[in-house]
Amino acid sequence: MALVPNHFLEDHIWHHVIGKHFVKIFAGTGVALSLLFAVTSLWDIKAWVEQFGADKVYFLCLMSAILVGLIPISGPHWVFAVLYFGGVMPFGALLANCIVQDGHGAIPLLAESKLCFIVVKGVKVFVALACGLALWML
Repeated sequence: MALVPNHFLEDHIWHHVIGKHFVKIFAGTGVALSLLFAVTSLWDIKAWVEQFGADKVYFLCLMSAILVGLIPISGPHWVFAVLYFGGVMPFGALLANCIVQDGHGAIPLLAESKLCFIVVKGVKVFVALACGLALWML
């Protein structure tokens, strides 16, 4: 069991993280999910996607999932999860996004070493692309 000083818990966790960021994160996530559900209920995205060929759609989904996964913030993966569970996006694209996406976890690495950040993201893109293409071939 790890012990930390009360000062850390009170000032840094409670006042800073909960006090300053919680409402913004909660509101931002709520707005993003509301917009996503509104768009998916207003437009039949599945029919729009099906008018293109299955190969084109899979490749477009895979590439967009990988590119959005490069953004070092948490949240964009919700779009791909909702589209997958709605039957619009294939599993390989969702998996590729999950492999590349690391939320805010990469921000300290980016601050410490931009080269290491690029190398890590490059490896993740390669693995995601390999997994996504492998599932496409199945």
